Amino acid sequence: MRIKKQYLEKFRVTRDSLVKNFKGIDRFSKE
Repeated sequence: MRIKKQYLEKFRVTRDSLVKNFKGIDRFSKE
């Protein structure tokens, strides 16, 4: 359970960072 929780947390952080990077790229491409 503990390992699964750490995995889910890591996945969430990775997904959030990917979303931020995607938004940054999108904004950069518009300019």
